[in-house]
Amino acid sequence: MDTWSGTAITTWAQRAAVVANTDFERLSDLEALLAGAASPGPAAGPDDLAMAGTASAGLREAFLRAGDGDAGGSAAALNLVMARLYARPRVTVDGDGWRTYVAGRGGSPAAEYLANAAWGLAQWVGRYGPDRLGRCQASRCRSVYLVRRWAAQRRYCSERCANRMYAAAFRRRQAGLPPAGEGTAAADRPLGAARG
Repeated sequence: MDTWSGTAITTWAQRAAVVANTDFERLSDLEALLAGAASPGPAAGPDDLAMAGTASAGLREAFLRAGDGDAGGSAAALNLVMARLYARPRVTVDGDGWRTYVAGRGGSPAAEYLANAAWGLAQWVGRYGPDRLGRCQASRCRSVYLVRRWAAQRRYCSERCANRMYAAAFRRRQAGLPPAGEGTAAADRPLGAARG
């Protein structure tokens, strides 16, 4: 039987982070996400957009709670997302053998994608633990991410955010100002603590 490999789990968990970082305000946001899906299907509709928005909020909550050290709250948020998506494992048999996947509510491409992303994140957390989910500490960044290396001390979602914060710290030092967080406005401080 073809089970989810470590690579497949990581791929779908990364897709869960993308879903969590997307606002899904327009149908085009969902269509862009699904453009790379392996199996094309019917076009996404308003119900799919609402489902994506709900999944995004729930997955984001799972990441944020894990980043705040609330493993139980993170698990509850992730379970709620999977329940709302009706994510359930399925097995199919084809010419290449047995395959496992996760079916979602209604069977639309959007439902399948979102259900697999939630399931992949659940598998990731089950395998590596909730402390491997992070929240970007850059000011004005809302992104969440996976910590992929065991010894990583990751604080930012991307090199862009890291470079921006390092440059801001350098400018503050050059100007003789205290480091961010010491007497600075709340908008200039990094978001809450992330693990990683």
